[in-house]
Amino acid sequence: MASPVDFNGLNTVVHGPVRLGILTLLYLGGPLDFTALKKRLEVPDGALGSHLQKLEEEGYVKVKKEFVGKRPRSTYRLLPAGQAAFAKHLRNLKSIIDAVESAPRGH
Repeated sequence: MASPVDFNGLNTVVHGPVRLGILTLLYLGGPLDFTALKKRLEVPDGALGSHLQKLEEEGYVKVKKEFVGKRPRSTYRLLPAGQAAFAKHLRNLKSIIDAVESAPRGH
């Protein structure tokens, strides 16, 4: 029986929990700064920074760096390529869920 899902279509850049969380938050909430993302995702600075850097390298997010008073602030926003990758990933996940839910039980 052929698989109803193209597992090779899952985007490994998007799929990780932290990156998926970042994209979800930016999709739902618009631009967010590093501190807000860190608090919402509850991840250490270094881990969040490396995930944001990967998403930026892929062209999925863009960072705006500025100073507020004497403090630096990095604000991230979702780019069209990131929106498209996120939407495609959600469609692929939905197809997996649909396939599992429609499969006969006990197999």
